[in-house]
Amino acid sequence: MVVRPIENRSETAAISLLIKQGEYRQALSRVVDLLGPDLGEYCFAMLDNQALAERAVIAALADMYAAMPTLNSAPLRPWLFEQARRTCIALQSEPKPTPPQAKGKAAEAQALRKAVTELSPEERDAVLLRYLARLDYGDVAAICDMDQETACKKAGKGLLRLRQITTGASADTRSTAPNPPSKPTGTRG
Repeated sequence: MVVRPIENRSETAAISLLIKQGEYRQALSRVVDLLGPDLGEYCFAMLDNQALAERAVIAALADMYAAMPTLNSAPLRPWLFEQARRTCIALQSEPKPTPPQAKGKAAEAQALRKAVTELSPEERDAVLLRYLARLDYGDVAAICDMDQETACKKAGKGLLRLRQITTGASADTRSTAPNPPSKPTGTRG
């Protein structure tokens, strides 16, 4: 999972213009080029299964293509990831084959994917939408039907839990700051 900067609305401005002009196929092609990799990573992180993730990506893109005549002013990235999230939630109940045991970095990635599945649904959604889908907290809040402060807290708690799960730290582990140095005696402060 690669964390990239949060989405800049201008990156989809050209796509929005194509949609407004009725150039739906060209717009979809640009969506696939620009947002496809992030969408695929997001769906894979949600489902931990390549075949199901591909189905979710295709379904989300098909939903977008069908809705393009009505997407005149909708922010594209949040809209698309909301569709993908709904599809992933629906597909989560489908049986998944047991993945083969990986080695090295692949094993670390597999452990992280497993850790993501151990988060609460709200924490998982907030973490994945914020850091993998690169949405701002306002969009995360709207998609997850919560206020922005709650979205921020859920993402923070989710990251903390991921750290605890992957490092084996207990839930009560808190980092404390060291005591400030004391003043040397005999000096004026």
